[in-house]
Amino acid sequence: MRKLEENFQSLESKAKGKDQIYKNLQEKIKELEELNKATQSESEKQISQLSDKLRGKEETCSSLQQKVAFCC
Repeated sequence: MRKLEENFQSLESKAKGKDQIYKNLQEKIKELEELNKATQSESEKQISQLSDKLRGKEETCSSLQQKVAFCC
C-alpha cells in the first residue's frame, strides 16, 4: 500500500510539473503573438511610408523626363 501511495505522489508531482510547463508555454505563445502583431503593424507602417516616398520619386522622375523631352 505504501508503494502505491508513493507512486501516486510521484505521478501527481510529474503532472503538476507538466502543467506548469504547459502554462509557461502558453504565456510565451501569447507574448510572441503580441510581438508579432506589433512587428506586423510597424512593418505595414514602414511599407506605407516607403510607398509614399516611391510615389514622390516617380512623380519627380516623370516630371524631369517631360522637361528633358520638351527641351530636346
